Amino acid sequence: MIITLGSERGTPLWTAPVSGVTIELVAGNTSQVAGILGDLFFAQWPSKQKEIRTPLAFMLINLGKSPVKFSLSTQMSQNQILWDPYVFEHNIPAEINPNVFKQTTSPISIPEGYVDTLSKWYSVKYTYQDYNLIFLRPQICISFQNHAQRGEHWEIMAGSPIVVAGSLVVYNAKVGEHFDLPLGHMHGLINPSKTEWTAIKETWSGHFDEKDIIRIFNPNHYVSPKTK
Repeated sequence: MIITLGSERGTPLWTAPVSGVTIELVAGNTSQVAGILGDLFFAQWPSKQKEIRTPLAFMLINLGKSPVKFSLSTQMSQNQILWDPYVFEHNIPAEINPNVFKQTTSPISIPEGYVDTLSKWYSVKYTYQDYNLIFLRPQICISFQNHAQRGEHWEIMAGSPIVVAGSLVVYNAKVGEHFDLPLGHMHGLINPSKTEWTAIKETWSGHFDEKDIIRIFNPNHYVSPKTK
């Protein structure tokens, strides 16, 4: 199986077959490739050839400006996909209405007193004085990112998301589970469920600014139906 990844594109998050799989980089450089392998996130893919002998989850991400090409020793099937970052690429849902979402869709009760909302087609955020509630649509990821001015702390409020916290990847995070994300640490949130929304409570230390986001991998492209 040959996979060509264009600039800033990723594969699905797959589960390797029980028989294993060998991943070989046949064009490009490992310095431009990041990825997930089991419970680890690699800012740089560890080697040009990697053999996976157990059914670990894995994902390849091209962070560079030129294409990369991989050879996989086995054909990956649709039922081995844990999460497809481009499932909505050609059929972007309508932007979320915060008021309608609160009344009809939210998996938890949203307290009164929020001072602002930020709505996109894939997520909606309710901002309070000292925390945010962030809701993520099924089969969607918040971009892998870090910040220059703040650290964050997440509490899982709904769903069973995959949390990328620095070099660690946690699957099926539980409601009530907490994650510390120090200043400068990369983080991401994946909702692999096909039906359930996930929600986190986000607090922070340092200066909070919506523009203080350094996006490392952004499969959503922040495109809305109005601007597509």
